[in-house]
Amino acid sequence: MKLILTSALCLAWAMSLASFDLMLIQEATPVGGLYRVHRVDPANGVSLGSFQIGPDSKGLAASQSRGEMYTMDVNGNLRTWDYSTGAMKSVRYVGTGLIQDFIISNDQSKVYFVNGSNLVYSYDLTTNGTGTIINQAGTQLTRLTQAGNGDIYACDIASGKLGRYNAASSYFLASTETYYGSTVDQMTYVSNVFPGYGAVYYGSDATAFGYNITAGGNFYAGTAYGFSVQYANTADAVTQSHNGAYLIGSDTSSSSNVRVAEIDRGGYIVRSNMLSGINGVKKVAIVLAPEPGTVAAIGLGIAALLKRRRK
Repeated sequence: MKLILTSALCLAWAMSLASFDLMLIQEATPVGGLYRVHRVDPANGVSLGSFQIGPDSKGLAASQSRGEMYTMDVNGNLRTWDYSTGAMKSVRYVGTGLIQDFIISNDQSKVYFVNGSNLVYSYDLTTNGTGTIINQAGTQLTRLTQAGNGDIYACDIASGKLGRYNAASSYFLASTETYYGSTVDQMTYVSNVFPGYGAVYYGSDATAFGYNITAGGNFYAGTAYGFSVQYANTADAVTQSHNGAYLIGSDTSSSSNVRVAEIDRGGYIVRSNMLSGINGVKKVAIVLAPEPGTVAAIGLGIAALLKRRRK
């Protein structure tokens, strides 16, 4: 019994030190017209293999609860993959084409997507139902992210602005802010940048930018990060991390290598890893491991249950 308890505690301790985050990176350059997704541990720079996804995906999303990754081509075909094995599980049509970007909802029950019009669409992953959820959302929406409270932030290339759309108020336009950089490649929302405040980070052809968001949801400051100057030619993609956000782009030393850097909620780069064998970056998705404290608590709970069973 002591051996079992000791093993459980050691397992919890080891897991609390490990990363186990899974980053999914769509390669920028296809081979024979077909694209690949690479699986990596971004915190340690470890490659976990790759698999072919076929056509270019206009976004990339993952559901940890389902163990699934989602891709969507320009024609509106949503493909579902087992991100552990790389096996394709289904192909579904979301009801419209000219897809520009898509994200998975906070509760992982649906995907939201845009097609360059003034609409944001929703596709239910359970019922396969599709419909417009926003009909007053700018002019040419091309990029999306969602905050923890459900608000949707979208990039409108016609006006050159980032907009917030309040989910609790019939999706009206709540606030906008002019974005910087020639393009917006991918966006992500990070909570608790300051107490009660969040931030929208986005990658562009020039660098990475962030806009802090007030508790009421309005923009109040813009910051450019030196990621592209120090580590990479461009900031092609961004996604959440435990501490803030990951910035991803082609490494300055070689276009065939990818640089992943993590910035904390204060905007400082806390770690950086180079990944070889990935020919550029188009989109990324992240599966964040449970917090180390949570994993340790699980291990302690297992040990307690074993002890109680013995009694």
